[in-house]
Amino acid sequence: MENIALEISAIRRVENFFIVCLIVGVKVGEKLKVKNYRFIAYTGKLKLKKLFPLLLSIAS
Repeated sequence: MENIALEISAIRRVENFFIVCLIVGVKVGEKLKVKNYRFIAYTGKLKLKKLFPLLLSIAS
């Protein structure tokens, strides 16, 4: 039972990670006056890639 709860919390963390990617990307996009959401999500991911190992260590 505990494993299922851990998996669900890990999935939630991943979802939160992608939401944060979008938020960061939108902020960058606003600064650059970019309306392309694919670019926005991509830049958000790039910014957070540096933080990803930290997030993984928290998640595990």
